[in-house]
Amino acid sequence: MVLSRWRAGVHDGKHLYEAIRQQGYSGSLRLVRAFLHPLREQRRKPTEVVPPSPVEQFCARDAVWLFIRAKSKLTAQEQEELLHVRTASVTTETAYGLVQEFLTMVRKRQGERLDTWIEAVQASQIPELRRFVNGILQDKDAVVAGLTLSWSNGQVEGQVQKLKLVKRSMFGRAKLPLLRHRLLNAV
Repeated sequence: MVLSRWRAGVHDGKHLYEAIRQQGYSGSLRLVRAFLHPLREQRRKPTEVVPPSPVEQFCARDAVWLFIRAKSKLTAQEQEELLHVRTASVTTETAYGLVQEFLTMVRKRQGERLDTWIEAVQASQIPELRRFVNGILQDKDAVVAGLTLSWSNGQVEGQVQKLKLVKRSMFGRAKLPLLRHRLLNAV
């Protein structure tokens, strides 16, 4: 009775339960639903699986990795994947161009082009890049200096980070003389 009604198109478990209960079924609705569960699973299986397109297979992390690497360092397969991602939409192509332009400024120390790049990003209406530009504008002088000058305070920042790491590892264990001894011997 249940299978014949199921094949006829009645897939509501409660409706089927009421129908067989009127015919003398003394079991519970839960048993009927348990009986119908495999039938529902079988009905949900797709008949034909379509392979995803190359763009659908990408995660954001992979796309970002392709966007920031120099084109000359990409393998042939990675260049093909990059082409698929870039041709997916106009926005992706615009984002790729802006990212490459920024990376060129960083690699070749062309900080004087920053204003032009910022204007292009603001005109692009890409929210993620606009948020990045807002962060740059908060300390624009430092960013221009970092993109233009050949020296940086990277060594100083590294030593400060090392000091903080040693200090955290010793927290509550000893006083200043031991900290000084550890830092001087670590160098």
